Amino acid sequence: MTLSSSASQALRAAVVSPRRTSPGEDVAEAIRVTGTVQGVGFRPTVYRLAVALHLRGHVLNDGEGVLIHIAGPQSQINQFVLQLLQNSPPLARIACIQRQPLKLETLPEADFRIIESEHTAVKTENRSRCGNLPPVSSRAF
Repeated sequence: MTLSSSASQALRAAVVSPRRTSPGEDVAEAIRVTGTVQGVGFRPTVYRLAVALHLRGHVLNDGEGVLIHIAGPQSQINQFVLQLLQNSPPLARIACIQRQPLKLETLPEADFRIIESEHTAVKTENRSRCGNLPPVSSRAF
């Protein structure tokens, strides 16, 4: 499938972190995923991908969507995001992926796990937080 230039920009923005690191150096990120990502098997998919890539951290649902705290080599985290876009559950529709650096020491987990959902106020999607790019459809890749 051919992507429009704006969809290609959205994919590049989501997949490639602007952070420069040494090869093999562990980093940590908070990855916020919004859209239709709850009740569709998204957290188990996140878990399987993270374990397969030997990443550590956790995933949970909250009022904004899915929140992933993940640590490992930057190249593996970039690969994780790409695979998440390409292999998300069939009923999932990713509207936005936001990535923010975290301090590595904030992720004490030695492995990856699914943790209990946080019951916070439900927030409607705010596309301005994703910039002016169109929604990213997991089926477009």
